[in-house]
Formats: sequence, C-alpha cells, structure tokens
Amino acid sequence: MIRTVVRDTPGAVAYLLSGVLVGVPLLLLLLVLGALGLALAPLLVGLPLLALLALSGVPVGALERRRLLVTRTSPPPGPHATPVEPGLAAWARLRFTERATWRELAYTLLLGFVLWPLDALALCAAVAVPGALLGAPLQLALSGGDTRIVKLWLIDTQGQALLCAAAGLALVLALLGPLTLYARARAGVARLLLAPSEAEGERRLAEVTRSRARLVAAFEAERRRIERDLHDGAQQRLVSLSMTLGLVRLDAPPELADRLAAAHREADQVLGELRELIHGIHPQVLADY
Repeated sequence: MIRTVVRDTPGAVAYLLSGVLVGVPLLLLLLVLGALGLALAPLLVGLPLLALLALSGVPVGALERRRLLVTRTSPPPGPHATPVEPGLAAWARLRFTERATWRELAYTLLLGFVLWPLDALALCAAVAVPGALLGAPLQLALSGGDTRIVKLWLIDTQGQALLCAAAGLALVLALLGPLTLYARARAGVARLLLAPSEAEGERRLAEVTRSRARLVAAFEAERRRIERDLHDGAQQRLVSLSMTLGLVRLDAPPELADRLAAAHREADQVLGELRELIHGIHPQVLADY
C-alpha cells in the first residue's frame, strides 16, 4: 500500500498542479467571453462570443483527456463524431447538436470555477505547508535571527526549527495518501464527464464500420480499374505485337528469323505473365476461401 502511494504521488502532484495551471487562464477566458458576449448580445456582436464560449469545452475536453495520462491511467476516447461534410459550418452544426459538447462545457465551467481552486487548496495543504515546515532550519539560518513559519509561528532557536522540520516530515507522510486519493477522485470526475456514453460508443463503432466498408469499396473499385486497364490496354497491345512478330517471321530473311523468333517468344512470355497478373488481381475474400 505504501509503495503504491509513493509511486502514484508524483503523478498526483503533477496532475493537480497542471490543473491549477490550466484552470487559472481558463477562468479568465470564461469570464471575458461571458461578460463580453452578454454585454454585446443585443447588438448581435456578442452571439459569436457566446457560441465560442459554448464550444470552449471541446478543446478543454481534449486537453483534459490527455492530462489523465499523468495519473498512470489510459484516457477515455473522444466522444465526438466526424462530420460527414467538410467545412467549419458542418463541424459547428454537428458539435452544437452533440450531447458530448454540452457535457464538456459543464466540465469546463466546473474546472474554471470549482475544481482548480480545490486542486490548489489540496496542494497547499499537502505540499506547501509541510514544505515550509521542512525548510524551517534553512529559513532560520538565512534570516540570522528569527523567522515566521507559514506566517503563523515565530521561531528563533535551532531546536524549534528542527522540531518544525520533524513535524513537516510527519505531515508529508500523513498527507501523501489523502492527496493521492483526492487526485484519483478528481480524475474520476473528469473521466465521468469526458468519457463517451454507451450510445456514443456504439455510434463511433458504427462510424468505424462504415469507414472500413468505404475503404473496402474504394480498394475494390481501384482493383477493378487496374484489372480493366491491364486487360483492355497492355494485354491487347501485347497480343497485337505478338501477332505482328509472327507475321513478320513468315516473310523475314533467314538471318533475321532467329532474332524475330526470340522476340516472338519473349512477347509471348510477357503476355503470359501479364495474364497471370490480371488473374491474380481478385478480391481478398476469394483468396481467403
């Protein structure tokens, strides 16, 4: 148990710290977009800002799914479907009609206003305060007289500093487990809101199936085109060349007959290899069965 906690603690600290680094600018962005969008909405200028605010969860969700890798767990797959038509309008129309977009927006608002302050509080309680206590002897030595630890306790002797350091070490060991558990719960909230639902997973599976079917159809069409081009083009020309060489041999002088015969045999051999190649271009299902 202790070994697991120690192993997962660096990932938990990195996950929570990166959550704070993402949450602070995200909060500012949400406030700016929301305030400007609502203020300019009567002039219709704020509507694009509100639309951008509604879609802000899409990149935030993608970033959060990647951040889950820090916790040594595999991130959930993306819940969004691929637009059938190209272009920004088709992409935006699809995103506004997906439930995943609104779940990601809910998580974005939760991250910007609630989650990152909790992450900062957990890090401060589990890392910053014990770290300040551990560094009490160094702080006292640098101050040259007395120093105040975490703005609360005034110490002026090395014995008090060593006592603070011992308390900091005990506090670190005591808070490693709760910090790791909090990071796991925090990652669980992200996974719950950002993972695709069962219906979305079935839809993605259907999309993959249709995509593979389109690839198979494209390969089959290309195979038929190559087979047709070889049969109607190169094969017919080789047949014509072989017949021409055979006719020329009938009227050729003896000194050229051997060379024409060799050329005729070579053309017949190439023609046979081309026919085998054409016959070999067939659907994979025929080779499987």
